[in-house]
Amino acid sequence: MKRYDFDLMKLSKLGNQFITISFIFLKKYLFGCYNQQIRIEEEKLKIRIYTKENDKDWQIELEKLFLEIHFYLICWANIKKILRELSKVIKDKDFQIIISKYNFHLNEFIEFRTYLEHFAKDFENEKKKNLLKNPSDLGNLEGDFYTFGGKKLYIGEKNLDLLNNLHSDLNRWLG
Repeated sequence: MKRYDFDLMKLSKLGNQFITISFIFLKKYLFGCYNQQIRIEEEKLKIRIYTKENDKDWQIELEKLFLEIHFYLICWANIKKILRELSKVIKDKDFQIIISKYNFHLNEFIEFRTYLEHFAKDFENEKKKNLLKNPSDLGNLEGDFYTFGGKKLYIGEKNLDLLNNLHSDLNRWLG
């Protein structure tokens, strides 16, 4: 089981309770992403097995996958939010570089979550428009990509590298 610890002594030396508490919550959401990635991989495997066997349970597993991915995206969104708030308080150049380094990937997760949750936000006002690029795609698995409404999100194990690298970079910054 992977741990996403930060040295609380080093954090407390920064002299800012907000920073310390933020890193404690960051640890929780980093672990949440890790845990969800494991669960996503398990669901993907079940779906692949069930579809090969023509077992109708693959549809149930696809629904479970949707829920696992949704919480996964919530964890990534909270990581992004915490880092954004920390970047307002921590003006250190090296910290800002770390934030910039991961911003693109974090934004991908945020954008997909927003699309997933809010595609029909103004449904009454949008009746005449196509709300989804692909209205028949209400959640599918294409290899290591999850698709919804014609948009794709990579949900493969390489995201663990992103997660682990972010954690390592932040620990290196702490010294």
